[in-house]
Amino acid sequence: MNISAEEKLMYEVMRSIYDSGIPISFKSSMVLKACLLEAGYTEEARHTVDIDANWNSDTPPSA
Repeated sequence: MNISAEEKLMYEVMRSIYDSGIPISFKSSMVLKACLLEAGYTEEARHTVDIDANWNSDTPPSA
């Protein structure tokens, strides 16, 4: 499975957010594609251009 430079950057952003401890859970095709890659599925998958996430806290984020 090919990962574009754009997708690689999005994975790096997701990892940085995860490592920071911010209460966010990631969802959608970026997560599915990562899981498939780690499980050894190398068939071509569609390209994605965004990161979907949910805020997991009673306190909303501030600016």
